[in-house]
Amino acid sequence: MAKLTINKNTMKTTKFLFSAITCLIVGLNTQAQRTDRFVNLGGTGTQVTVNGGVSFPDKTAELQNLINTNKKNIKLNGNMTLGEIALSSNVHIDIKKGVVIKLKTTNGRGLMFRGGKEVTDAAIENVKIYCSECSTLPSDNNKSAERYTIDMSSGTPDENCNFVSFGKVTNFSLSQFYVIDNYTKINAITLATNVKDNTATGDVWTRSYTVQAAPTQGDIKLGYLKNGHVGYGLLQVQAAKNVNFHNLTSQGGVSLRLESGSTIAVVPTTEGSAANMDNLEGYNIVGINGWSAVTLSPHGRRHGAISLKNITAIGCSSAIRIIGGFQDRDVEGLPNFPTAKYKRGNFGSVTITGTIKHTYGTTAQLEGRDFSYFPQSLIKNKTLEQVFPKAAPYIAPFDGADARINTPSIATVLYFSKDSAAASPRDIDGQYSVNLTGATLEKPGFNSCIPTTIYANDKNKICSSTSKFSIDYDETALDTKREIFSFETLDNTISVSTKVITIHLTKDSNIIIYNSIGKTIKTVIASAGITEINASNFANGIYIVSIQQEGNIIKKKIIL
Repeated sequence: MAKLTINKNTMKTTKFLFSAITCLIVGLNTQAQRTDRFVNLGGTGTQVTVNGGVSFPDKTAELQNLINTNKKNIKLNGNMTLGEIALSSNVHIDIKKGVVIKLKTTNGRGLMFRGGKEVTDAAIENVKIYCSECSTLPSDNNKSAERYTIDMSSGTPDENCNFVSFGKVTNFSLSQFYVIDNYTKINAITLATNVKDNTATGDVWTRSYTVQAAPTQGDIKLGYLKNGHVGYGLLQVQAAKNVNFHNLTSQGGVSLRLESGSTIAVVPTTEGSAANMDNLEGYNIVGINGWSAVTLSPHGRRHGAISLKNITAIGCSSAIRIIGGFQDRDVEGLPNFPTAKYKRGNFGSVTITGTIKHTYGTTAQLEGRDFSYFPQSLIKNKTLEQVFPKAAPYIAPFDGADARINTPSIATVLYFSKDSAAASPRDIDGQYSVNLTGATLEKPGFNSCIPTTIYANDKNKICSSTSKFSIDYDETALDTKREIFSFETLDNTISVSTKVITIHLTKDSNIIIYNSIGKTIKTVIASAGITEINASNFANGIYIVSIQQEGNIIKKKIIL
């Protein structure tokens, strides 16, 4: 019979986890200041102010006119609505602390700031969007009052919405933003290159393409996003060089998504080096209740060097997801496909150091393709729908991914670009290695049979020798309100065997059992001592046992 013991020392530790997000970010404040790549040349001229108001007036035309008439130093003061603003060189926009800027949308779609995004756009340089009054502490990332807010909640789930989209931009800085998303597609911030089709006729692989410059030399830092789409999130880098990504958090989706995109899929692998990533640094990246904190996915490009340090996930599917290269659907399988020109991509060098930590939770976002990496006692001979019913689908499923919310975490690192730890990567198959020797991998709350790192060939093999087990549950992941409970005097145990839940109570208690979507399944008033609950009529799956004792609450996750 598997047994979970909650003792006094554990409770002392657990109560601090309720403020894990805050404590985590506060701890980051003691880290040495990272060196910026952006060279602050300063927005020139007297500062000009755009004033908003409580009714969120549309200030798109006024701001665009200032930029077009060579005003470089601009202050946004007061709440307002903005549509698509085309930035130009040397423009610095200082947004007042506490201001809320709503995204102007059409049919649920919208873009707020663009720079060198289109093929016909001019290349620009020395661009900055920031808040001179806002805190520079990472611990304030999740406090909208200490940031300016970009409100994209008018966007329709699964439609395209952006805060910033950069292409031909050199020397840039984005900082101190708090983004409210609505599970929209195309990350809040995108960095990509532009591809000009010089032929426009014939099969895509026979045409001539010109790949224009990608974002170069910049910083994106001190940012937070809430309500991120499972396949998107805060930031996607399709192409960029010499850029820092520091102190970024996404609640939902992916915080830092280093993934080639469809805009360059038709460009042959060995052509158009501007379409690649190189010399990028991610530091103190946090994912909360999403897919992962960091994702690496090269598609059909051969990228350069990536450096990652201190990656944290709380209640996600993984902290880091490493995906092998593949041939994009834009070119794969077409008649006479020239495999000599289009290869599966990779990253030439990925170095991961510092602490890579994933705290287990049951509030992760899941794509159906990851289902086979859950423990066998949970999924063997079952379908995704049986284990995670349609009652809790993801709010914005896309491209048939069969996504879900409120699912268990899978592992700290999903290393899908290699078959196993000992295997050599096969370049022809888009496999590649990452350097983890300088990293400390942690998995608090995970069952001991779940490895810290899961590889591609671990499919349908996780915890295959364990028939029944419960997983220690971290309350911070489930309890989004983060109430503070005291566990100082509690010493209780919960165990599960053949559909009998046995609970040893130190005091009279109210026991509530919830299923994985939060529905109350059973309520029991129990006296101190041993209480056995018959679970023979419970469907197999995940449950939360909540024990309430004199104002104190314990929550534990079990699997039947």
